[in-house]
Amino acid sequence: MKIANSVNITIKQIINSIGDNLNFISPLQYIILFSLMFSFMRIINMRQMMQDKHFIIIHKDEDRDIFINKLNYPKTVYHVGNDPKPGDICVDKSIGNQSLLFRWIIEKYENLPEYIIFSQAIPDDHVHEPLLAIECTLSSGYGSFCFARAIHNQHSTNWVRLNPIREMAHKLGLGFTNDNNTSKNLFLLCPGEIFYVSRNKILEKPKSFYENLILWNTDEKFFELVENMELPHYLNKDINSFHPELRNFSLKQKIKKLTDKYAKKENGYSGWCYEALWMLIWADKDLFDILDTSQACIGNKLYFNASKDKYDPDFKFSIFPYSFDDFKTIMNLKMFENDWFDWNCPNYLKWRETLKEKMIWEGHQMGFDGEGLLNYFEQAGYKHISL
Repeated sequence: MKIANSVNITIKQIINSIGDNLNFISPLQYIILFSLMFSFMRIINMRQMMQDKHFIIIHKDEDRDIFINKLNYPKTVYHVGNDPKPGDICVDKSIGNQSLLFRWIIEKYENLPEYIIFSQAIPDDHVHEPLLAIECTLSSGYGSFCFARAIHNQHSTNWVRLNPIREMAHKLGLGFTNDNNTSKNLFLLCPGEIFYVSRNKILEKPKSFYENLILWNTDEKFFELVENMELPHYLNKDINSFHPELRNFSLKQKIKKLTDKYAKKENGYSGWCYEALWMLIWADKDLFDILDTSQACIGNKLYFNASKDKYDPDFKFSIFPYSFDDFKTIMNLKMFENDWFDWNCPNYLKWRETLKEKMIWEGHQMGFDGEGLLNYFEQAGYKHISL
């Protein structure tokens, strides 16, 4: 490592500068010399223990002293505002945030760091104690630092917006089989898009995969999908259920009202779809196949209970994560978080204590038993604490 090499050179320079005068050094000078050498070696060991992490940060006008300036890792800051600093890469604000990550990956594809961390300029809204979280030892191909979890159906009709998540997934080569036969919540997201991904995980996909991700990460492509998306039989009922105020409108009118551009939003509509697809973007073939098989059975006559003579719509395949129960699905998918971090890492143990406090606080705010949920996590074998 460059830092370790520079420290070794510094030690040699100290010794060489003393030269033949070692016999004339006083005991106090010996103590000072070896204290310096010991300190240098500690720095070397600490640096060698640090993982090779590189941050990709999107910055507009946020206070850099809150997070960016406190990072002790290499970073690339994409600046979309009007006050760039030396080293920033200035980009047009019309470019989707996710595309900036994919561009960086393509540019560095042959020389990637061990881990990339994608982050907002101030992650505090979504990550509890972010400066502590990022110091944890990473141990998987992909993992999120965000505290919350949410799950959406094919068109996110259970959200304030309608998004063509299913259609986007198919355009990105991430489409499921038999995924439009009934309304089902399939897309788990960690709000905030603050996550890490490893070099090995990135290299599982060719450059062309990331080039296609850039292609569809535009507002033009988003609204093209909205205009041309398949309108399944359940969509009107779904919208009426989650948006009863639109019950008297036609389906086309409902879709228009739920996809209209925001007056204050300049770009990034497709980003909402990407936020719901990160788990699939980084999933390996085995995980993707498990998820695909699980969701394909829901709402299908193959979804049967072998102990009964006829089709049982309430039967659940226990070995598969998806179910009709949203909470159960989220809890099943949380099991995939069990390899995200080194659970014995001192920094993770510190972060874990703050996450426990956060869960109890959230319980008080939202009216659930935070301590009871923590006990359930421990008994059920969940390693990571998230809501």
